[in-house]
Amino acid sequence: MVDMVNHPPHYTRGGVECIDALASATAGLEGLDAVCTANAIKYLWRWKQKGGVEDLRKAQWYITKLIDTSVTPQFDLPLRAAPSLDRTWAKWVATEDRQDDCLGTC
Repeated sequence: MVDMVNHPPHYTRGGVECIDALASATAGLEGLDAVCTANAIKYLWRWKQKGGVEDLRKAQWYITKLIDTSVTPQFDLPLRAAPSLDRTWAKWVATEDRQDDCLGTC
């Protein structure tokens, strides 16, 4: 008889239980980093045997959340990735008196 509570087959691969792999994979991580990492691995671990493409999308959601919370946006992409922003930046840099552009925040 399969024990779906303690040892469900979709959480065991090659003699390794997902919970044990998650403990190793998240060692040294804390908070949201640990949660997102563990959940992404969990969904990738079981996708073929349980949730299919929906599990892949869930894993993707957690990976995206992990990326979004781990990257400082202003340093992540070069300005060339956003042409309109690049033109705005070039215009601002070319302006002699930038104090007007600060709107009281400088």
